[in-house]
Formats: sequence, C-alpha cells, structure tokens
Amino acid sequence: MEAQRFTYKPALLKPAQTWELEGPILRGPGQVVDLRDVSDAGMSEHVIKRTRMRRLELVTSKGKLHLGLNQDEHLPAWDQDRAAHRALCSAIAERLAEVHPDMAVAMGTTGGARWGMFVVGALSLLVGLGIGIAAMITGVSGDRMAAAAVPMLGLILLGFVVVRSHAPWKPVPKVPVALVPAILEALDGVGSDRADDPTEDGGAAPS
Repeated sequence: MEAQRFTYKPALLKPAQTWELEGPILRGPGQVVDLRDVSDAGMSEHVIKRTRMRRLELVTSKGKLHLGLNQDEHLPAWDQDRAAHRALCSAIAERLAEVHPDMAVAMGTTGGARWGMFVVGALSLLVGLGIGIAAMITGVSGDRMAAAAVPMLGLILLGFVVVRSHAPWKPVPKVPVALVPAILEALDGVGSDRADDPTEDGGAAPS
C-alpha cells in the first residue's frame, strides 16, 4: 500500500511536522503507532476567542497520541495546515475502519481534558456573575455598569456554553469511525469551498 505524507503546523508558533501513514502504521515526530493497537479514539473541536482547536486522540497500549491543530477560526477550509490536518485525520479514520470495523469514535472532549474545560467554563461563569454582583453591591454608576456589561455578559455566556457542553456527567456521543471523514468535511464546509481550493488534494502527498 502506497504511503501518504501529511505536513502541517499544529499552531502558529510551532514548527511544521510531517506524519506518514503506510498501511496500519503511522509515523511522526518521535512516534510510531500501529493502528491495529488502537483501542479507543476521540475527535473534538472548539472555538474559543477566535481560535479553532481541533484534536484527534488515539488510545493505544502504550499511551495516548494527540494530533491537534490550533489556528484562527476565520482561515478557510482550504488553508494548507487545516486541509493537511483534516486529510491526516480522515486517512487515519479510514484506516481504523479497515482494521477495527466496529470502532466508535467519541465526538467531544473526554477524560481529564473534559474536566479541565468544565472547570474553565465554571470559573468564567463565576467570574462574570461575580463582577455583576460586586457592581450591584458597591453601587457603581450607570455609566460604569454599562461599560462592564459587555465583558461581564461575555464571560457568563462563554462559561455557560463551555459548562453545558463539557459536563462530565453527560455521555459523550459516539459515531462509527467510518463516518469521521464525512463529518470533518461537513464541519469545514469542504463541498462549498472545494471549487476555490488551490491545493485541491487537501494537503496529502503520496510518497
């Protein structure tokens, strides 16, 4: 089976990294993962403060592998790094579907990361509410109250959304691994952007 290579920058200030997928073997920076050894997988995406954070997590007998991408949410679907990361995640999902046909992928943050996001959301919610309560108790002027209203409501809204979507007691929805490529294309609106995609191949290059 012909090897595929995917190169992308996981974040603005991080160097580019290259991953190679040949059969069920995934190779990357200091990593070699046999997808036949993957026992669980998860896919998550969040947009916080105009930063899109997408991550594929693979659980093996040796630990967890995180393939993440953090970038400006306004970058188009055919942005080179975004397209390459999407192509890598899709290729891994397709290969997992071959070696683990019955595998289901958790769509959302799981484990410690889920608790971390929940705590961040709760703190944001409490800070926003605290600002409002403190303003009312101290009797600040209407002008100051109006100036503080936007950041206060922003914190409350952000906190509410994060807490609601990352409540640890809620079950994380799962989908068949074979559906992950189509889900990623739908999330990125690839169908509507593809006509303008200058990369066309989505960032993957056979070796």
